[in-house]
Amino acid sequence: MARSISQDTQNDLRVLLEFDLSYEDIANRLTLSKATVHRSCKKWNIQRPDNTGGRPQILTEASKSLMKRMVILGRLKSGVEVFDYFKAIYPRLTYNTTLNALKSLGFKARPKRKVPLLSAKHRKAHLKWALAHKYWTIDDWRKVIFSDESKINVWGSDGVEFYWSLPGSPLQPHHVIPTIPLITTD
Repeated sequence: MARSISQDTQNDLRVLLEFDLSYEDIANRLTLSKATVHRSCKKWNIQRPDNTGGRPQILTEASKSLMKRMVILGRLKSGVEVFDYFKAIYPRLTYNTTLNALKSLGFKARPKRKVPLLSAKHRKAHLKWALAHKYWTIDDWRKVIFSDESKINVWGSDGVEFYWSLPGSPLQPHHVIPTIPLITTD
């Protein structure tokens, strides 16, 4: 048979359950078991905030909002740049935490596209050439001679670079790598 709780203890228990105290703290104050405190809370339908537990997040919601805005505007272009910027504010921040925050904000990492750096003049010339050769047949194209070409990297390596963007967002200038061909023929 379960021991009944006095009316005074029940009143004290109701008051303490309204505060943000743990079941253990309440049980110690009223010399009750944690199970009794929990059972009483359920019986009286007292809603208590769920304890999510675990370590508190390093990044605040405000800093995540700032992170999102700076990535969308292109001020921070890569995960490393985002990490370096926020590391100055949060010294305990790790690179993986930064990437997890970007993912939780809905960003996806995608490889940058390589596109030729063309001026308006180049685009007009390309369009004019394409329209002039629009109706060429396969035999016409067979008469064209393609030469052997050697490629030289002047502006860095051909390594893959990534950018962060939200799904469905349009391609921005900082999402591409402009390429300038420098070709020599043998």
